[in-house]
Amino acid sequence: MFPLAPLCGEPSPRELLNIEGKLVKAVCPFYFAEQACAPGQISGPGDVARPFSFWTVPPMDPSQQLHQPAFTVCSEPGWLVAAFDRPQRLLSWSINRPGFQQARRVAWTQVRDSDLPVEVDAAEFLAARLLKKGLGDAIGLMTSGELNAEREAIVSGGVRAECLVTLGLSNAERVGQRFTALALPQRTGTINMLCHVSTPLSDAALIEAISLATQARTVAILDFGYERVLGAGAVTGTGTDCVVIGCPVGSLPARFAGMHTLVGEILGATVLQATRRAMRQWLDRQGAAAS
Repeated sequence: MFPLAPLCGEPSPRELLNIEGKLVKAVCPFYFAEQACAPGQISGPGDVARPFSFWTVPPMDPSQQLHQPAFTVCSEPGWLVAAFDRPQRLLSWSINRPGFQQARRVAWTQVRDSDLPVEVDAAEFLAARLLKKGLGDAIGLMTSGELNAEREAIVSGGVRAECLVTLGLSNAERVGQRFTALALPQRTGTINMLCHVSTPLSDAALIEAISLATQARTVAILDFGYERVLGAGAVTGTGTDCVVIGCPVGSLPARFAGMHTLVGEILGATVLQATRRAMRQWLDRQGAAAS
């Protein structure tokens, strides 16, 4: 698992980079000075506002910027926040800010099944929780699964792609089938994913990119052949999954981001690797819980 920035301690994260086709492990220039996750604040116990600590990237030579993470990640119990230095173009079906948006932050929040009974409006619940934590402008993602994230970055041909994913399949489905209609014991899980490419993309290219990322995520899941119902076929995701795709705001955006493009190729590879690692971690946890 990619180590996340703690609220204290000395992290020593490493990032797997694919540089011009060569896999190398490099110390990630990800964590240097501790600072507040500006401009918002996270409310602590008793609604006492306090900063969400994280480790940020120092200034770097422009030639090295592709090897600098596009976003920093900070975490505390029940929360995982990815923060960009400046607003990015983002596209998702997040329930609080769906569609094309500009935002600096994407926030995961962990919920209990009891937080969302049938009579509670999930969108209103999420908006209120984000606002209370000083994250009202963030793209919000919810899960009742564990916030164990996997992160991957690939650099090739002057383009960088990144993926941050949390994965749980306790309520998994196979497309075209609905296992939740069966009387199966379950604890809701979700696959939530943030993807980012360093190249500005047009609206059409962002749509193409989110489609490609979803395809890559599904392929990675299918590779494991995990069946929730024996003999029903491998699951393809859950009914509460969300993908967020982002890129810089810029002039002359790329018009295409499909599988015939460099952007599409490295985005797909990044999502595949991150999702496969997340899937292995989840299956390992299920095995440990059953033993």
